[in-house]
Amino acid sequence: AFLSFGLAADLEVWAAATDPDSIALYERLNAEFEEINGVDVELTFGDRANQNTLLRVAIASGGGPDVSMMDVGDAYLGAMARAGLVTSLTSAYSELGWDQRILPAGIDVVTYNDEIWAVPVQQEANGLWYNAAIFRDNGWAPPDTWENFIAAAEGANAIGLDAISHGTRSLATAPQLLASIVYGLIPADIVWQVSNLEGNLTWGDDPRFLEAIETLVAWNEGGWLPENVIAFDHMEYVNHFLAGKAAMGPMGPWQANNMYQGWVDGEIEPTFLPFPAQDTSFPLTNQGAPGNSLWVSANVSKKALPLALAWIEHIN
Repeated sequence: AFLSFGLAADLEVWAAATDPDSIALYERLNAEFEEINGVDVELTFGDRANQNTLLRVAIASGGGPDVSMMDVGDAYLGAMARAGLVTSLTSAYSELGWDQRILPAGIDVVTYNDEIWAVPVQQEANGLWYNAAIFRDNGWAPPDTWENFIAAAEGANAIGLDAISHGTRSLATAPQLLASIVYGLIPADIVWQVSNLEGNLTWGDDPRFLEAIETLVAWNEGGWLPENVIAFDHMEYVNHFLAGKAAMGPMGPWQANNMYQGWVDGEIEPTFLPFPAQDTSFPLTNQGAPGNSLWVSANVSKKALPLALAWIEHIN
């Protein structure tokens, strides 16, 4: 819940962080910033999905934080920029040298209508975790090819395990299993065309998109996914996998810490691979994608704007 009450701070920041390690890091860096600058920063934590939803309402109503995080992409940061809810950082990039210190590809994904709206702070890629202990006990080959993946899924289903731990309750991760199938079946340039407002193709222009959907439907109807897949949010299906109830799970390296914490020798041995592609000519199945970005609200005061930029600089 991104709600706070009390005396006004010099700067208000919403950070998308829930795990103790990330929160501790933000708090340490923020305390350093406050001491260096002699200011008070109200730092509030919450989960990424809630933040993406609540920010739109808070900023549009004239409130909300001065600095916050949001996923990049047309549906998130792009929509906020088009609605006039964020402050352009184009001049800040030049004045603070961010244009020289941030990779051009990162700047591209936070640029809309020739203006830069945020600082990309996260790079992520989806893939496949599998329980190496279960695979070893059952004599299954690692799911590093499409054939091995299908064989292991069929084997898991036969012994009463969910082949794939997945859930669609969390908006940000709901499409990831379908995306994994898509990226292993359809060239990335076509996927880009149908996934961006600047593209000139739709899913109906390539029959392989329907093939990918039919594949996912068949897996669900065949009992490969959890029975309550619609009710599972992201952490619920992560925990379902770590409980040994599923052989595999389409999650990214961002779950490495949870996988490490959940490791039990001989029982739960999470191991990461790129999601196998059906089209073996593809060099990788899933493109890397920028995740969160730091941006400044359109409601920020002139007095707080330099402080907001300095906070972003210090945190990064």
